[in-house]
Amino acid sequence: MTRTISLTLLLLLTFAAGAGTRKLTRDDIYDSTKRIQSAAPTQSGFTWFDDTHFFWPQTDAAGDVVAELLVDATTGAQTALFSSDELQAQVSKLQAISSDDAKTAARPKSLTIDWGSRAILLSLNDDLFIYSLGPKTLKRLTSAAGAEDEATFSPDGKTVAFVRSN
Repeated sequence: MTRTISLTLLLLLTFAAGAGTRKLTRDDIYDSTKRIQSAAPTQSGFTWFDDTHFFWPQTDAAGDVVAELLVDATTGAQTALFSSDELQAQVSKLQAISSDDAKTAARPKSLTIDWGSRAILLSLNDDLFIYSLGPKTLKRLTSAAGAEDEATFSPDGKTVAFVRSN
């Protein structure tokens, strides 16, 4: 009798130990009826830059963004791009920008960045500005009436393209 119980326990332990080591299939990942739920929380709040790098906002204890980091997804290496407080100080110097607008502008939801010139493109009060990461300076690009939409750097980073009034 004890031999049967021991054998049953051994079989159960073997099955339990091997249950977590099988290979995943596409159905395990994508089929809604077979999907295996991850124990890890879903991450959000980051923006992919390319296939192996993403921007990750660094927050303080209150949850406010204090810096933007560039993270290498393959190694985990982090590089600080800029301090939100430094950018906010530059934006605050502009006329007709409230302190609340400056704080919001210094913590963009997504970044348009050019690595060649190491600059970030910002839209403030319907005008475009470039924030240079090296010297930490803010320069106005446009001042015409109307919002500039879909602003982006050219591939060589020397010009900025945008759409105004459709």
